[in-house]
Parts: sequence; structure tokens; C-alpha cells
Amino acid sequence: MMIHSHDSRARQAQAGVALIEVILAVALFGMAALGLLRALTYMSQASNSAKMELRMMAVLQSTLTQFARQPKIEETARPIVSDPDESGVWTETRIVEMNEKNGNLLQTDEGEEGGREPLTQMFQIIVTAYWELGGQRGEETAETFRYAPLFQQAAQ
Repeated sequence: MMIHSHDSRARQAQAGVALIEVILAVALFGMAALGLLRALTYMSQASNSAKMELRMMAVLQSTLTQFARQPKIEETARPIVSDPDESGVWTETRIVEMNEKNGNLLQTDEGEEGGREPLTQMFQIIVTAYWELGGQRGEETAETFRYAPLFQQAAQ
């Protein structure tokens, strides 16, 4: 009988060790799954951010092209604000004439007489795109310049 009770205790000890091994394995797999879930969440956020960045760049490029190609351009007193698109991106566009009055004067290269002359009808087009997604907000700005007489010559 002593041998039998010793076998029983040995089996109980082995069962206890097996139970601890199972608990440790479950805990280890749980921690690995949690790490994987965090990595997938981060990848999803990075993907959404990249998509929004591409969307904003497309909106900026489209808006700059739209204003740069207008037959007649003039300075705006207030920003021109667009309605939000299907992605929730909206823009503010400012057109600033570069002149002595606002301190944004571009000049030509020195001519034959050695003097520099201001470029008139030079405009700076500034577009800022705004977005809001999942409680986060962002903005991107792009700008270009347009020399009105050059555009008029090309249009003819």
C-alpha cells in the first residue's frame, strides 16, 4: 500500500506541474496576442494616416491648379473656404499680390542699364487643407506663384 500511495502522490505532483505549465503557456500566448493586437492597431493607424496624407496632397494640388489656371487672377481680401469633401477635407485659399505695399516685392534681374525693376502682377497662391478624423485634426499648406502677364501670353 505504501507503494500505491507513493504513486498517487507522484501523479498528483505531476498533475500540479502540468497545470502550472498550462497556466504559464496560456499567459505567454495571451501576452503575445496582446502585443500582436497592439502592432496591428498601430499599423492600422499608420495606414489611415498615410491615406489621409495622400488625400490632402491631392486636394492641395487640385486646388492650386484650379486657382493657377484661372484666366483672371486678383488678390483676395479674405480666404476662400471650400466645403468639406467626402473625406472631410476642406481648404482655405489666399491669393496675395506681391508688391511694395505688403513687402513682398520680386524684382527682375539687372537689365542693360544695371537697374532692377519690380515684377508687377505677380501673385502668390497659398492653399491650406484641413482635416478631422477620429478626433484628430491636421493641416497641410502648399503654395505656388503666378505671373499674370506670362499666363495671359500663353493663353493666347
